[in-house]
Parts: sequence; C-alpha cells; structure tokens
Amino acid sequence: MGFLTALRRSPVIWLAAPVLVVAFLFAGGAADYQGSHFGGYTVFWTCRAALGVTGGLAALAAWEAGRLRAGAVWRLAPGRGRYRIGADALRPVLALALAADAAALANAARLVGAGPRTEDAAAAAVVLVVQGGLIVAGFGLGTVLPRAVAPPAALIGVTLWLAVPATLGTPWVRYLNGMVNDAPTVTDDLAPRVLVAPVLVAGGVIAAVLLASLPLRGRLLRAGVAVACLAAGAVPAQALVADSGYATPMVPRTGAQRCLGDAPPVCVPEELSDTLPRLRGAADRALPRLASAGVPRPERIAYVSRNTDLGANSWRIYVQSPLSAEQALVSVATAVVPAPPRCPALPDDYPRPDPRPLTGWLLLVAGVDAHETAGLTGAAAARDASRVRAQPVSAQRGWFRAEMRELGSCDPRVMGTSPR
Repeated sequence: MGFLTALRRSPVIWLAAPVLVVAFLFAGGAADYQGSHFGGYTVFWTCRAALGVTGGLAALAAWEAGRLRAGAVWRLAPGRGRYRIGADALRPVLALALAADAAALANAARLVGAGPRTEDAAAAAVVLVVQGGLIVAGFGLGTVLPRAVAPPAALIGVTLWLAVPATLGTPWVRYLNGMVNDAPTVTDDLAPRVLVAPVLVAGGVIAAVLLASLPLRGRLLRAGVAVACLAAGAVPAQALVADSGYATPMVPRTGAQRCLGDAPPVCVPEELSDTLPRLRGAADRALPRLASAGVPRPERIAYVSRNTDLGANSWRIYVQSPLSAEQALVSVATAVVPAPPRCPALPDDYPRPDPRPLTGWLLLVAGVDAHETAGLTGAAAARDASRVRAQPVSAQRGWFRAEMRELGSCDPRVMGTSPR
C-alpha cells in the first residue's frame, strides 16, 4: 500500500493540524531562554514538545492497529509479512511525528536564537527512539484491545507515563521515560546514563510488541515473551539511574571555551565570548587592588562547571549575557570566595559561616562603591566589611586568610572563629 493511500485512509489527515499546533505551542516554553543563543535550550524544549504530543500519536497508532484488527488482517495469509503490514499502517503516524518534531524545533530555535549543537544529537536521537517506542506501544494496544478502547487507553497511558514519574518520591523513575526535566547548560551536559536508560526501556517495549506479534501458540506464551522483553530493557535501565537524585545528573562540558589575555587568562564558554572584553577589563582593574590587600593573584579565571576541578589557585566565576561592566567587576572580585564545602559528617542544619562580609570586603577593595556593596550583600555585612576595610593592610590580610579558612572548612573548631 502506497503512502498516499495509507494517508487517505488514516485519521492523521484530519488530526495533523491540531497535533502540529500543540507541538509548536509546547515548544514555546523556550521563551524562558529567549535570545540566549544556546542550542542546548533549543533541543531541550524540542524534545519536551515532541514527547508532549506522543500520547496523541500513540492513540493514532492504536486506531490504525484497530482498523487492521477489525478487518481481520492478522487472521489472513497475506503476501506481506506482519511487520511490513504494521509498518505500512504506521507510516502516516510516523510522518506526523516527524512533522510535529520539526514544528517544535522551528519554534524553539526561533525563540532561543540558535539551532541544535553537535553535542545535542544524542539527546535528539533518544527522543526519537522513545517517541517511536511509545507509538509502537500504542499500536500494540490496538492489536489486542477493542477499537473503542485502545486509542483512549494509549492516550491516557502514554500521557501518564510521561507526566507522572517526575512527581513521584522515587527520583530514579523519572529518568526512564525520556522526559528530561532539566536542560543542559553552557557548562554542563546531560550525563550519559540519563540518555541510555530511556533507550533501553523503549527498546524493550519495541521488542515486546514485535515478538508478541509472532504467530506463537498460546496467548500466555506471547505474554511471557513480552514481559521478558520489557524486563530485559527496564532492569538494566533502572540499574543505570538507581542512584540518581531529583536533580538531573550532569557531566562537565568539555572544550568549547574561549579565553582572553594572560596572567591570568579569563575563559568562558564559547556562547558567552561576547562577555570576554568586559571580564578582561574587570580583571585588569580588580586584581591589582585585590593583590595589594593580600588576595593572591589567580593563575586562571574561568566560568566552568561546578563539577570541574580548577585547581587550588584558579577562580571560578559565573557569567550571563548581556553583561555590564559593573556585573563583570562583581563577578571577578568575588570569584575567590569558596563554594560551601560538602560536609557529610555535619548535620544538614548545622550553622555555616556567612560569606557576605568577605564578599563585601572584596567588592570594596575592587572599587565597588559602598552603596552598591550594601545592595549586594546587605547593610549589616557591608558595615562589617567597611569596618575591616578601615583597618591596616596587615590586619586586613590576616582577616582575609581567617575568612577563607573558615568558609572552606568542615571542622566545627574552625567554623565561626573568624573575627567580625
């Protein structure tokens, strides 16, 4: 059967417009990243939109299977094999899926201002596999359930499978359906296990439907084969993500860095390279002043993943675009403040040292005015910083070293010992 003939017989021709509109509008969530020019956000929202309409696509697949079932096609001995018949019937649904994905991609790329990156090919492939697996699952339901029951069952079942896991108290379940909740960033990409797990599950679903459709004797045997296929996909998938928490596992992004200057170089992801001139100017302004107050000069200043080890004498900054000269100065001046250490031996509610006085002192030293400093750190911390700033340089250097030691320690004997 030709594609056009299959299309004329399919409800796809009537439901294509609503599905395309829903996919296009779903991708409108990319407006949160409007103008960011980062392709990772484009693919993230394209994938969410693609899966968002997959429940409807699975229902269409179930309807197509029901049409074949009503015609007793499976009981006949046609010249074409079962898989060929099923593939021909699904072609309009699969074509609509690709069209919906393209509509979502177009809208997301328009809002974000960037197309997909090479690094995003894996995430896009995962969603295509998951989408295909759920469409095949819908077709499988249509072969065993009455025509009036299978489409709504496929629509509701697939929609619940994509929506509910993210609300459960068991976090690893959310990583099995392919509906990723957190986007990659300019410093981090999705961990491989987040991409592999839903592919294993989808592969198990596809294998279950294909093998259960074989003309085996006995429904119980076919059901057992299907269950074995599902388990073969789900068990290793669960093992991959069993230790994952609520935050989507990420890995540091490698490469894609742009640097400017030396002694020290200032480096950011390539998507933020337009911020380098201002960051370089801020470093040239702030570092000599900080050095005169006892702050060691860094070997490198970089915006990289929190999971990347920069070394003891490198500073980690946070950058966003657009970036003003004042924001660049604040980012560089406060980069030396250590991130809170992980202290597994201490209770979660154990009081931690306050970094705001040190932040305020660094801002004042770098040349940020007192009013702006108070706005950034709070009035009390700004007063503490001003009081330290009025002391002799030798006293300020000792205070700085004590603050750094306290903020980077998990030892209760050290925490809270810095003079304020």
